Amino acid sequence: MQDFQRAVARRAALLTAFFPSMIIWSSMALKDPVMIALILIAMRATLDLRRVIKVRALLALVASIVPVAGIRFY
Repeated sequence: MQDFQRAVARRAALLTAFFPSMIIWSSMALKDPVMIALILIAMRATLDLRRVIKVRALLALVASIVPVAGIRFY
C-alpha cells in the first residue's frame, strides 16, 4: 500500500511540475459559480434601482460589486 501512495504522489508531483495550468484552471473554475451569482445579484439590484431608489437595492449592489473586484483582480 505504501508503494502505491508513493507512486501516486510522484506522478502527481510530476504532472503539477510539467502542467501547472491544470491546477490554475481548476481553481479558476471554482470561482465561476460565485462570480455568476454576484453578477446576477448586481444586475437585479441595478434593475430595482432603475424603478425606485431603495436602500436595500443599493446595499445589494455594493455588496455584490465589492467581492467581484477581489475575485476577478485581473
